[in-house]
Amino acid sequence: MCSRFALIASKSEFFQRFQVKTPKQYSPRFNISSGQDILIIRPDGAGRTTSYVRWGFQIGMHHNLLLNARAETLTERPLFFPLLSTGRCLVPASGWFVWKKEGWHKIPWYIRPPSSEVICLAGLVRSSKVGREVVILTTHSEGAAVSETGRVPFVLEYGDESSYLMGADIQGLSRYPDDQLRMYEVSGDINDPYKEGEEIIRPYHRSPETVQSMEKGGARKRIIVDRIKKSSAEGYPGGLQIYTDGAARKNPGPAACAFLILDRMGQCVSEYAAFIGHATNNTAEYTAVISALERAKDLTRGPIDLYSDSQLVVRQLTGFYQVTKAHLARSVDQVRELERAFGKVTYHDVPRENRYIRHCDKLCNYTLDECINDH
Repeated sequence: MCSRFALIASKSEFFQRFQVKTPKQYSPRFNISSGQDILIIRPDGAGRTTSYVRWGFQIGMHHNLLLNARAETLTERPLFFPLLSTGRCLVPASGWFVWKKEGWHKIPWYIRPPSSEVICLAGLVRSSKVGREVVILTTHSEGAAVSETGRVPFVLEYGDESSYLMGADIQGLSRYPDDQLRMYEVSGDINDPYKEGEEIIRPYHRSPETVQSMEKGGARKRIIVDRIKKSSAEGYPGGLQIYTDGAARKNPGPAACAFLILDRMGQCVSEYAAFIGHATNNTAEYTAVISALERAKDLTRGPIDLYSDSQLVVRQLTGFYQVTKAHLARSVDQVRELERAFGKVTYHDVPRENRYIRHCDKLCNYTLDECINDH
């Protein structure tokens, strides 16, 4: 998965690399996020041309953005197959970001080529009612630079960039070698989509105080409740019911998430509660949904009914509300990726008085009481 990248070449460096001029509004960017206009390169007769298009396909009436497309399944997807003939493009980048878990922390890392060269990500562009939109192709990888989903952007070898634009089978093209990429930890400033500047991509060296704080966080359990009933041999083919809740004191402030998973007979299959650090209520609610779906995919491939008392989350996930904040859009992307594991996922808005939601709320507050003094 690719949800954040950088393009920091100057106009002259860009021209030297591609022999094509950039648009007048071009400027280097260190923190490019979903939903923003990004620079692409397309064939134009015997040459090439550059333009800005929005990153993400708006799907149907849901107003959710699809950022990536799996390179392995393009010919099987009606949304993408026609674009292999009409919509190929290059997305120039200087590098991209991934987040890796260390205990309850998510640490940002920057991946780039060994020099300051510009690489090209394979993309597909289309015209829609809201304008031109682009997705970035991804592929499976087991290298160090993968995201938690096991996906990386499809970075084209320099010699295959023209072949891709001219219609070559992507499965026959060469990728930029993973072992040549450089990867290092960067500051948590990248988590703010409005922050820009060279400091975003500088290597981050944890202070002794930060290391001590992280070690302290690992020494005390952040997952306060984690009970799971062993699945039957056949699993739960009829699917599962999930109840989720998230809470943040002072909003934003110390936050926790919790979920309860039931079988179709109403028997508890799993319950979970964890401290997630400093966050807003909305982030905590989404974290609960993501954590619950991650647990459920180990238990069933059947349908899921997910219940939450967060009207915002439910209505964003069902398409009644548009997702306007970048950090919530990334959470929605994670949910959409997890939905692939199930026959169907249906979201329900329920009142706080629901007994299972009340149970999750108690788990959240118990977790905060246990952990808040550490922070």
